[in-house]
Amino acid sequence: MRQFYILTLLGFILFIGLIGFFLLVLDMPKVGYSLQIASAWTPTFVFLAMFRRIYPNTPILPYIRKQFAGRIKFTDFMACVFFFLFIWFGTAWIVSILRKQDITSILVSDPGIMLFSFFSCLIRGPLGEELGWRAFLLNELENKYSFSKSVLINGSLWGFWHFPLILVGGYTAMEMLIQFICNMVALIALTIVMAILYRQSRNLLIAILLHQFFNYARSLIMADSIASNIAITICTCIIAVIYWLLYVRTHRL
Repeated sequence: MRQFYILTLLGFILFIGLIGFFLLVLDMPKVGYSLQIASAWTPTFVFLAMFRRIYPNTPILPYIRKQFAGRIKFTDFMACVFFFLFIWFGTAWIVSILRKQDITSILVSDPGIMLFSFFSCLIRGPLGEELGWRAFLLNELENKYSFSKSVLINGSLWGFWHFPLILVGGYTAMEMLIQFICNMVALIALTIVMAILYRQSRNLLIAILLHQFFNYARSLIMADSIASNIAITICTCIIAVIYWLLYVRTHRL
């Protein structure tokens, strides 16, 4: 687990360096954009490279198929849909208050932009990250620690993995601090929701769907990143608390 995380973090930093090189030095935006997509797949690349060492007696294709073999209940799917709607409209509502704007001026409504954003978000995170972060790391953490401790560790490591993006975001020191805190808190809260629903189905599609809904909801808000990150952090924490309280009523942790 330690090797996986270190290599994933170093690989991500390397990708960010290459992206900057092709965008700023060589002025090759198409290559830079392709590398941005590839960088989101760093956890999968590292996990696949390490797979034979981690599971020497397990064929890789059956392992991957197994991650999607669990039955997803209709209630779990609807919980994902509710998560998306709450995050989307809740974030827009809070941003409208922070910026003193009408909520309709904040929500993206153009169908073409919404469709493009959906697929852009899908390939730049959810599809490329969850095999490493949840299927491997979260499950391995659960083999060693309690469910609650595993979720907190997983969310913290995942949140800090995004820190290099904040460093190159061009923020002031105060903005960087706000972004870092919001990013850490929001991704730990998101991990709580993902882990609960993923544990109930043991189908990685649930984690991918929640990750996608989180990123997609944020992409449909026309606001500066500070305001939107504060708002989405608040909304994600509210959802995490609700889902956690509902979960602990019927499960031992």
